[in-house]
Amino acid sequence: MKSNLPSVLVLSASELELHLKRPLFENMIHIKGSKDVYRTMKDYINSNRICHKEFFWLMLLSCANRVVGIADIASGGTNGVHINLKEIFQFILLTNASSFIAIHNHPSGNLNPSVSDYRITKKLQKLAMLIDSSLVDHLIVSQEGYYSFSDHHAL
Repeated sequence: MKSNLPSVLVLSASELELHLKRPLFENMIHIKGSKDVYRTMKDYINSNRICHKEFFWLMLLSCANRVVGIADIASGGTNGVHINLKEIFQFILLTNASSFIAIHNHPSGNLNPSVSDYRITKKLQKLAMLIDSSLVDHLIVSQEGYYSFSDHHAL
């Protein structure tokens, strides 16, 4: 019995698409320094939650230092948050961000960076170079204020 199936089976797959509509340039928040990042994040972050557990965010920037987007990367416990570097770089690539800023909170209110904070900052810098992006800053935030790695020449 002869089959009507072709001798070569072709499987079709749907394409992955991303639809990103960039805001109008004049409506995009311009980041000139750590104060702008902190002020922008204060509007974005739920201040009632940052005292209870640690969160990690990513601010994605255009080549003109305009905010393309802010991504919630992870939430953790009271002593730390585990981040997935692959997810961070997916956001950077998918939004075509020229640079980015890492932001996380310390529920204790202590703004001093930990050894782990320095370690992840160095990892983010190295990985950014691989995709022709750059880590502009890493902020630690709390209800009391913020710490900027860039302002303290720790980048």
